[in-house]
Amino acid sequence: MFEKFFLLIFLLCGLNKFVWSEDNLNHTNPANQSKLKLQEKDADIEQKKPEFYSSMTPQQAKQFAVDLFHKIDIDEKNILNAYKQGDYKTINQYLMYDINDYITKPYSEVEDKFCLIKKYFPFNEEMFPYLLCDRALINFTTYTTSLLNKLQYPDDEYHDALVLKNRLNFEKAKYLCYMKITMDYEEASKD
Repeated sequence: MFEKFFLLIFLLCGLNKFVWSEDNLNHTNPANQSKLKLQEKDADIEQKKPEFYSSMTPQQAKQFAVDLFHKIDIDEKNILNAYKQGDYKTINQYLMYDINDYITKPYSEVEDKFCLIKKYFPFNEEMFPYLLCDRALINFTTYTTSLLNKLQYPDDEYHDALVLKNRLNFEKAKYLCYMKITMDYEEASKD
């Protein structure tokens, strides 16, 4: 008996919710008509928002990676030259300003809207094969930091080991980036 009673109550509550639902009230109550119009305007604004991804072709993605590799290569030569000369100021300038300016400059207006630090790298799935090039830049920055620390503390054996470890990590990432940019896009996407 109680089962039938609870079932009846449950069905009546469901029917009541359907009859007095907000959607049904919107069609009959003029006060709710304005809510409906606001919701429609919000939907129109959502449709007009820019795309979530940067627009990019596979060829543009590869060219971006090639350009990034060349930047890393040039930066590496400049930093190693400064390190050999004991030029603390140049290396510090690179770490404090140059690389920061580079990575925070947005690739497009899509990346500009993100709160990411690395806005320079296009937010697009076409870039996935070339994420190793971003890794090479990160590893190069870490390597550069260890070189700067070694200039500050030349007799510290810990910094010797750290420089070696960071150099090997950087060289590996740079090599993998190089391998990706020498492949055609389809090959690079498969690995």
